[in-house]
Amino acid sequence: MNPIDPIPAIRRIETDRGDVCALEIVGHVSDGDIENAYGLIDAVAMMHETIDILVRVTDYEGIDWSAIFMEDGEAQKPARKFAFVGGPGLIRTAMTTFGPFKAEERRNFDYDHEAEAWEWIGATPLPAE
Repeated sequence: MNPIDPIPAIRRIETDRGDVCALEIVGHVSDGDIENAYGLIDAVAMMHETIDILVRVTDYEGIDWSAIFMEDGEAQKPARKFAFVGGPGLIRTAMTTFGPFKAEERRNFDYDHEAEAWEWIGATPLPAE
């Protein structure tokens, strides 16, 4: 990474389960960030028949919506559960109602109920190194 490159707005959260893709959104989400997030999810999905996804928003500054809702359907990722934690009401509703992930179950959680989201997914975040 070049020192003048922006820090990615979507970052992976390591968990105690290999079949969970947990992501954190910090700042403004660009097309490149969305593409990176799909790559992270794809990497987990390629190694497991089914996965769970948790997205935590800690400092939302906007998003390029056109990149999230790709018309060709390539953005659809299979999951058992999709938890969305924090963020403004509009993005929470959009992601769990119309979002790019096929999930058997979807739930929104307020930021102060993040522990409940992890419990619902059945995973634990690992400490950052």
